[in-house]
Amino acid sequence: MAWSHYRTYFLATGGARSWLLAAVAITTHELLNFARSWWLKSWTSHAEHAQASYYGNGYILVSFLGCLAITARCLVWYILGMAASETLFSNMTRSIFGAPLQWLEETPHGEIINRFTSDMNIVDERLPHDLGYMISCTCQVLSILLASSSVSFHGLFIAGGIIYAYCIIGAKLLSATRKLKHISSTSTSYLYQRLSSLQASDAFITIRTYGMTRYFATRMFRCIDDSSSAAWHHTLRQIMMDFEPGTLGALFLTSAAVGAVLSAADVGTVGIALSFAMEFSDTMASLLRKLSTVESGVQSVERICEYDSAPAESTAGSEPPENWPASGRLEVRDLTAGYRADLPPAIRNVTFSVGPGQRVGVVGERRR
Repeated sequence: MAWSHYRTYFLATGGARSWLLAAVAITTHELLNFARSWWLKSWTSHAEHAQASYYGNGYILVSFLGCLAITARCLVWYILGMAASETLFSNMTRSIFGAPLQWLEETPHGEIINRFTSDMNIVDERLPHDLGYMISCTCQVLSILLASSSVSFHGLFIAGGIIYAYCIIGAKLLSATRKLKHISSTSTSYLYQRLSSLQASDAFITIRTYGMTRYFATRMFRCIDDSSSAAWHHTLRQIMMDFEPGTLGALFLTSAAVGAVLSAADVGTVGIALSFAMEFSDTMASLLRKLSTVESGVQSVERICEYDSAPAESTAGSEPPENWPASGRLEVRDLTAGYRADLPPAIRNVTFSVGPGQRVGVVGERRR
Protein backbone atom coordinates (compact mmCIF):
# COMPACT_ATOMS: atom_id res chain seq x y z
CA MET A 1 0.00 0.00 0.00
CA ALA A 2 1.50 3.29 -1.13
CA TRP A 3 1.80 6.06 1.45
CA SER A 4 0.34 8.48 -1.09
CA HIS A 5 -3.13 7.05 -0.42
CA TYR A 6 -2.73 7.70 3.31
CA ARG A 7 -1.66 11.22 2.42
CA THR A 8 -4.77 11.60 0.22
CA TYR A 9 -7.01 10.68 3.13
CA PHE A 10 -4.97 12.89 5.45
CA LEU A 11 -5.57 15.90 3.21
CA ALA A 12 -9.23 15.00 2.70
CA THR A 13 -9.85 15.13 6.47
CA GLY A 14 -8.62 18.71 6.66
CA GLY A 15 -4.85 18.44 6.95
CA ALA A 16 -2.51 19.07 9.86
CA ARG A 17 -4.86 21.25 11.92
CA SER A 18 -7.55 18.59 12.07
CA TRP A 19 -5.08 15.87 13.03
CA LEU A 20 -3.50 18.09 15.67
CA LEU A 21 -6.93 18.42 17.26
CA ALA A 22 -7.35 14.63 17.08
CA ALA A 23 -3.93 14.09 18.70
CA VAL A 24 -4.83 16.42 21.57
CA ALA A 25 -8.15 14.59 22.15
CA ILE A 26 -6.54 11.12 22.14
CA THR A 27 -3.60 12.14 24.35
CA THR A 28 -5.90 13.80 26.86
CA HIS A 29 -8.09 10.70 27.09
CA GLU A 30 -5.12 8.36 27.63
CA LEU A 31 -3.57 10.62 30.27
CA LEU A 32 -6.86 10.81 32.16
CA ASN A 33 -7.26 7.04 31.93
CA PHE A 34 -3.77 6.53 33.36
CA ALA A 35 -4.37 9.20 36.02
CA ARG A 36 -7.57 7.47 37.14
CA SER A 37 -5.73 4.18 37.72
CA TRP A 38 -2.85 5.95 39.46
CA TRP A 39 -5.26 7.86 41.70
CA LEU A 40 -6.92 4.58 42.67
CA LYS A 41 -3.48 3.14 43.42
CA SER A 42 -2.68 6.09 45.73
CA TRP A 43 -6.02 5.65 47.43
CA THR A 44 -5.44 1.97 48.19
CA SER A 45 -1.85 2.61 49.33
CA HIS A 46 -3.02 5.16 51.93
CA ALA A 47 -6.31 3.52 52.80
CA GLU A 48 -5.62 3.49 56.55
CA HIS A 49 -4.86 7.20 56.87
CA ALA A 50 -6.64 8.64 53.83
CA GLN A 51 -9.87 10.59 53.86
CA ALA A 52 -12.50 8.74 51.87
CA SER A 53 -14.18 11.97 50.73
CA TYR A 54 -10.92 13.42 49.38
CA TYR A 55 -9.93 10.40 47.30
CA GLY A 56 -13.51 9.56 46.40
CA ASN A 57 -14.28 13.02 45.07
CA GLY A 58 -10.99 13.09 43.19
CA TYR A 59 -11.72 9.73 41.58
CA ILE A 60 -15.18 10.90 40.52
CA LEU A 61 -13.71 14.09 39.05
CA VAL A 62 -11.06 12.24 37.05
CA SER A 63 -13.65 9.73 35.82
CA PHE A 64 -15.97 12.53 34.74
CA LEU A 65 -13.19 14.27 32.86
CA GLY A 66 -12.38 10.94 31.20
CA CYS A 67 -15.99 10.65 29.98
CA LEU A 68 -15.78 14.16 28.52
CA ALA A 69 -12.50 13.22 26.82
CA ILE A 70 -14.10 10.13 25.24
CA THR A 71 -16.98 12.25 23.96
CA ALA A 72 -14.59 14.82 22.52
CA ARG A 73 -12.50 12.10 20.87
CA CYS A 74 -15.53 10.51 19.22
CA LEU A 75 -16.77 13.92 18.06
CA VAL A 76 -13.40 14.77 16.53
CA TRP A 77 -13.24 11.49 14.59
CA TYR A 78 -16.82 11.99 13.42
CA ILE A 79 -15.97 15.43 12.07
CA LEU A 80 -12.80 14.16 10.37
CA GLY A 81 -14.63 11.23 8.81
CA MET A 82 -17.46 13.38 7.48
CA ALA A 83 -15.02 15.88 5.97
CA ALA A 84 -13.05 13.12 4.23
CA SER A 85 -16.19 11.39 2.94
CA GLU A 86 -17.62 14.61 1.55
CA THR A 87 -14.34 15.50 -0.20
CA LEU A 88 -13.78 12.05 -1.73
CA PHE A 89 -17.41 11.65 -2.80
CA SER A 90 -17.50 15.10 -4.42
CA ASN A 91 -14.26 14.47 -6.33
CA MET A 92 -15.42 11.07 -7.57
CA THR A 93 -18.84 12.37 -8.61
CA ARG A 94 -17.29 15.33 -10.42
CA SER A 95 -14.85 13.04 -12.26
CA ILE A 96 -17.53 10.58 -13.38
CA PHE A 97 -20.10 13.16 -14.49
CA GLY A 98 -17.39 15.15 -16.25
CA ALA A 99 -15.95 12.15 -18.11
CA PRO A 100 -16.63 11.57 -21.83
CA LEU A 101 -19.43 9.21 -22.77
CA GLN A 102 -16.93 6.85 -24.35
CA TRP A 103 -15.19 6.42 -20.97
CA LEU A 104 -18.54 5.60 -19.36
CA GLU A 105 -19.17 2.99 -22.07
CA GLU A 106 -15.78 1.34 -21.57
CA THR A 107 -15.86 1.32 -17.74
CA PRO A 108 -17.87 -1.59 -16.25
CA HIS A 109 -21.00 -0.29 -14.58
CA GLY A 110 -20.65 -2.86 -11.79
CA GLU A 111 -17.28 -1.33 -10.91
CA ILE A 112 -18.79 2.15 -10.68
CA ILE A 113 -21.67 0.87 -8.54
CA ASN A 114 -19.18 -0.88 -6.26
CA ARG A 115 -17.29 2.39 -5.75
CA PHE A 116 -20.45 4.31 -4.82
CA THR A 117 -21.82 1.58 -2.53
CA SER A 118 -19.27 -0.73 -0.92
CA ASP A 119 -16.20 1.51 -1.01
CA MET A 120 -18.01 4.69 0.01
CA ASN A 121 -19.75 2.81 2.82
CA ILE A 122 -16.33 1.78 4.17
CA VAL A 123 -15.01 5.33 3.94
CA ASP A 124 -18.17 6.76 5.51
CA GLU A 125 -18.69 4.40 8.44
CA ARG A 126 -15.73 2.12 9.08
CA LEU A 127 -12.51 3.93 8.20
CA PRO A 128 -12.80 6.93 10.61
CA HIS A 129 -13.78 4.68 13.52
CA ASP A 130 -11.11 2.07 12.76
CA LEU A 131 -8.39 4.69 12.31
CA GLY A 132 -9.24 6.42 15.57
CA TYR A 133 -9.43 3.12 17.43
CA MET A 134 -6.07 2.03 15.99
CA ILE A 135 -4.38 5.18 17.27
CA SER A 136 -6.06 4.75 20.65
CA CYS A 137 -4.82 1.15 20.88
CA THR A 138 -1.29 2.35 20.11
CA CYS A 139 -1.49 4.84 22.98
CA GLN A 140 -2.88 2.12 25.28
CA VAL A 141 0.09 -0.13 24.47
CA LEU A 142 2.45 2.68 25.49
CA SER A 143 0.48 3.12 28.73
CA ILE A 144 0.71 -0.60 29.46
CA LEU A 145 4.48 -0.60 28.92
CA LEU A 146 4.82 2.46 31.17
CA ALA A 147 2.78 0.78 33.92
CA SER A 148 4.77 -2.47 33.62
CA SER A 149 8.08 -0.61 33.89
CA SER A 150 6.98 0.80 37.26
CA VAL A 151 7.20 -2.73 38.72
CA SER A 152 10.16 -4.24 36.88
CA PHE A 153 12.29 -2.47 34.31
CA HIS A 154 13.55 -5.83 33.02
CA GLY A 155 10.02 -6.64 31.86
CA LEU A 156 10.42 -4.08 29.09
CA PHE A 157 12.93 -6.34 27.34
CA ILE A 158 10.49 -9.24 27.43
CA ALA A 159 7.73 -6.95 26.21
CA GLY A 160 9.99 -5.80 23.38
CA GLY A 161 10.48 -9.41 22.22
CA ILE A 162 6.75 -10.10 22.41
CA ILE A 163 5.96 -6.94 20.45
CA TYR A 164 8.50 -8.01 17.82
CA ALA A 165 6.65 -11.34 17.52
CA TYR A 166 3.41 -9.36 17.19
CA CYS A 167 4.95 -7.41 14.31
CA ILE A 168 5.92 -10.61 12.48
CA ILE A 169 2.43 -12.07 12.91
CA GLY A 170 0.84 -8.76 11.96
CA ALA A 171 2.86 -8.50 8.75
CA LYS A 172 1.66 -11.95 7.64
CA LEU A 173 -1.94 -11.22 8.57
CA LEU A 174 -1.88 -7.87 6.77
CA SER A 175 -0.53 -9.53 3.64
CA ALA A 176 -3.36 -12.07 3.77
CA THR A 177 -5.88 -9.29 4.37
CA ARG A 178 -4.62 -7.36 1.36
CA LYS A 179 -5.05 -10.35 -0.94
CA LEU A 180 -8.46 -11.27 0.47
CA LYS A 181 -9.68 -7.69 0.06
CA HIS A 182 -8.61 -7.68 -3.59
CA ILE A 183 -10.38 -11.00 -4.22
CA SER A 184 -13.51 -9.80 -2.41
CA SER A 185 -13.61 -6.50 -4.33
CA THR A 186 -13.13 -8.26 -7.68
CA SER A 187 -15.81 -10.86 -7.02
CA THR A 188 -18.23 -8.21 -5.79
CA SER A 189 -17.66 -6.09 -8.91
CA TYR A 190 -18.38 -9.07 -11.14
CA LEU A 191 -21.54 -9.80 -9.16
CA TYR A 192 -22.74 -6.20 -9.46
CA GLN A 193 -21.96 -6.27 -13.16
CA ARG A 194 -24.19 -9.31 -13.61
CA LEU A 195 -26.97 -7.72 -11.59
CA SER A 196 -26.77 -4.42 -13.49
CA SER A 197 -27.06 -6.27 -16.80
CA LEU A 198 -30.46 -7.59 -15.65
CA GLN A 199 -31.78 -4.05 -15.16
CA ALA A 200 -32.13 -3.47 -18.90
CA SER A 201 -35.72 -3.51 -20.16
CA ASP A 202 -35.13 -6.39 -22.58
CA ALA A 203 -32.64 -8.38 -20.46
CA PHE A 204 -34.87 -11.33 -19.57
CA ILE A 205 -36.45 -11.43 -23.02
CA THR A 206 -33.02 -11.61 -24.68
CA ILE A 207 -31.77 -14.33 -22.32
CA ARG A 208 -34.83 -16.52 -22.88
CA THR A 209 -34.93 -15.89 -26.65
CA TYR A 210 -31.37 -17.12 -27.19
CA GLY A 211 -31.75 -20.00 -24.71
CA MET A 212 -29.07 -18.66 -22.35
CA THR A 213 -31.01 -19.12 -19.11
CA ARG A 214 -28.93 -22.03 -17.79
CA TYR A 215 -25.67 -20.39 -18.90
CA PHE A 216 -26.52 -17.08 -17.22
CA ALA A 217 -27.64 -18.83 -14.00
CA THR A 218 -24.42 -20.89 -13.91
CA ARG A 219 -22.28 -17.75 -14.28
CA MET A 220 -24.34 -16.01 -11.60
CA PHE A 221 -23.91 -18.91 -9.17
CA ARG A 222 -20.17 -18.88 -9.85
CA CYS A 223 -19.97 -15.18 -8.94
CA ILE A 224 -21.90 -15.85 -5.73
CA ASP A 225 -19.59 -18.76 -4.86
CA ASP A 226 -16.50 -16.60 -5.37
CA SER A 227 -17.91 -13.89 -3.12
CA SER A 228 -18.88 -16.41 -0.41
CA SER A 229 -15.43 -18.07 -0.61
CA ALA A 230 -13.73 -14.74 0.06
CA ALA A 231 -16.02 -14.17 3.06
CA TRP A 232 -15.19 -17.64 4.46
CA HIS A 233 -11.43 -17.07 4.23
CA HIS A 234 -11.90 -13.65 5.81
CA THR A 235 -13.59 -15.34 8.79
CA LEU A 236 -10.70 -17.81 9.05
CA ARG A 237 -8.26 -14.90 9.12
CA GLN A 238 -10.24 -13.33 11.97
CA ILE A 239 -9.91 -16.55 14.00
CA MET A 240 -6.14 -16.60 13.52
CA MET A 241 -5.95 -12.95 14.56
CA ASP A 242 -7.64 -13.88 17.85
CA PHE A 243 -5.63 -17.05 18.58
CA GLU A 244 -2.02 -16.03 17.87
CA PRO A 245 -2.06 -12.61 19.61
CA GLY A 246 -3.91 -14.18 22.54
CA THR A 247 -1.07 -16.66 23.06
CA LEU A 248 1.53 -13.90 23.07
CA GLY A 249 -0.62 -11.84 25.43
CA ALA A 250 -0.66 -14.73 27.92
CA LEU A 251 3.15 -14.82 27.81
CA PHE A 252 3.32 -11.08 28.54
CA LEU A 253 0.90 -11.39 31.47
CA THR A 254 2.96 -14.29 32.88
CA SER A 255 6.17 -12.26 32.62
CA ALA A 256 4.50 -9.29 34.32
CA ALA A 257 3.26 -11.51 37.16
CA VAL A 258 6.73 -13.03 37.67
CA GLY A 259 8.26 -9.54 37.69
CA ALA A 260 5.72 -8.40 40.29
CA VAL A 261 6.55 -11.35 42.56
CA LEU A 262 10.31 -10.76 42.32
CA SER A 263 10.07 -6.99 42.77
CA ALA A 264 9.83 -5.06 46.02
CA ALA A 265 7.05 -2.75 44.83
CA ASP A 266 4.10 -1.91 47.05
CA VAL A 267 0.70 -3.53 46.66
CA GLY A 268 -0.89 -0.61 44.81
CA THR A 269 1.87 -0.43 42.20
CA VAL A 270 1.73 -4.19 41.60
CA GLY A 271 -2.05 -4.02 41.28
CA ILE A 272 -2.02 -1.26 38.68
CA ALA A 273 0.78 -2.98 36.73
CA LEU A 274 -1.11 -6.30 36.61
CA SER A 275 -4.39 -4.62 35.71
CA PHE A 276 -2.73 -2.94 32.74
CA ALA A 277 -0.91 -6.16 31.79
CA MET A 278 -4.22 -8.02 31.64
CA GLU A 279 -5.34 -5.60 28.94
CA PHE A 280 -2.23 -6.17 26.81
CA SER A 281 -3.55 -9.18 24.91
CA ASP A 282 -6.88 -7.62 23.96
CA THR A 283 -5.23 -4.31 23.11
CA MET A 284 -2.63 -5.85 20.79
CA ALA A 285 -5.24 -8.08 19.15
CA SER A 286 -7.44 -5.05 18.58
CA LEU A 287 -4.46 -3.11 17.23
CA LEU A 288 -3.62 -5.82 14.67
CA ARG A 289 -7.28 -6.13 13.72
CA LYS A 290 -7.63 -2.41 13.22
CA LEU A 291 -4.39 -2.26 11.24
CA SER A 292 -5.86 -4.71 8.74
CA THR A 293 -9.21 -2.93 8.57
CA VAL A 294 -7.54 0.48 8.18
CA GLU A 295 -5.44 -0.86 5.32
CA SER A 296 -8.59 -2.27 3.72
CA GLY A 297 -10.25 1.12 4.16
CA VAL A 298 -7.33 2.93 2.56
CA GLN A 299 -7.58 0.50 -0.35
CA SER A 300 -11.15 1.72 -0.78
CA VAL A 301 -9.79 5.27 -0.82
CA GLU A 302 -7.33 4.16 -3.52
CA ARG A 303 -10.11 2.72 -5.69
CA ILE A 304 -12.22 5.84 -5.26
CA CYS A 305 -9.32 8.09 -6.21
CA GLU A 306 -8.68 6.05 -9.37
CA TYR A 307 -11.45 8.02 -11.05
CA ASP A 308 -9.61 11.28 -10.42
CA SER A 309 -7.39 10.42 -13.39
CA ALA A 310 -10.36 9.80 -15.69
CA PRO A 311 -10.44 11.98 -18.83
CA ALA A 312 -12.65 15.06 -18.52
CA GLU A 313 -14.76 16.86 -21.04
CA SER A 314 -13.58 20.33 -21.94
CA THR A 315 -15.46 23.10 -20.14
CA ALA A 316 -13.83 25.93 -22.12
CA GLY A 317 -16.07 28.59 -23.63
CA SER A 318 -17.80 31.83 -22.81
CA GLU A 319 -20.35 32.15 -20.06
CA PRO A 320 -23.95 32.64 -21.30
CA PRO A 321 -25.85 35.77 -20.27
CA GLU A 322 -28.30 35.66 -17.39
CA ASN A 323 -31.38 35.77 -19.64
CA TRP A 324 -30.10 32.98 -21.89
CA PRO A 325 -31.73 31.55 -23.94
CA ALA A 326 -33.77 34.44 -25.28
CA SER A 327 -35.03 32.24 -28.13
CA GLY A 328 -34.84 28.59 -29.13
CA ARG A 329 -32.86 28.99 -32.34
CA LEU A 330 -30.05 26.45 -32.99
CA GLU A 331 -27.19 26.97 -35.45
CA VAL A 332 -24.81 24.11 -36.39
CA ARG A 333 -21.96 24.74 -38.85
CA ASP A 334 -19.46 22.23 -40.28
CA LEU A 335 -19.99 19.68 -37.51
CA THR A 336 -17.79 16.55 -37.69
CA ALA A 337 -18.14 13.95 -34.94
CA GLY A 338 -17.55 10.25 -34.28
CA TYR A 339 -17.94 7.62 -31.61
CA ARG A 340 -14.23 7.34 -30.82
CA ALA A 341 -11.06 9.19 -31.71
CA ASP A 342 -9.58 6.12 -33.44
CA LEU A 343 -12.70 5.49 -35.56
CA PRO A 344 -13.79 7.34 -38.72
CA PRO A 345 -16.30 10.17 -38.20
CA ALA A 346 -19.96 9.18 -38.18
CA ILE A 347 -20.99 12.60 -39.54
CA ARG A 348 -18.91 15.01 -41.62
CA ASN A 349 -19.30 18.73 -42.20
CA VAL A 350 -22.94 18.90 -41.16
CA THR A 351 -24.52 22.34 -41.27
CA PHE A 352 -28.14 23.12 -40.38
CA SER A 353 -30.29 25.54 -38.42
CA VAL A 354 -33.42 25.03 -36.33
CA GLY A 355 -35.81 27.88 -35.74
CA PRO A 356 -37.97 28.49 -32.68
CA GLY A 357 -40.88 26.04 -32.41
CA GLN A 358 -39.60 23.68 -35.12
CA ARG A 359 -39.43 19.93 -34.65
CA VAL A 360 -36.30 18.00 -35.60
CA GLY A 361 -35.93 14.29 -36.30
CA VAL A 362 -32.53 12.54 -36.26
CA VAL A 363 -32.40 9.58 -38.71
CA GLY A 364 -29.48 7.17 -38.67
CA GLU A 365 -28.18 4.61 -41.10
CA ARG A 366 -31.07 2.23 -40.33
CA ARG A 367 -33.59 5.07 -40.78
CA ARG A 368 -34.61 4.97 -37.13
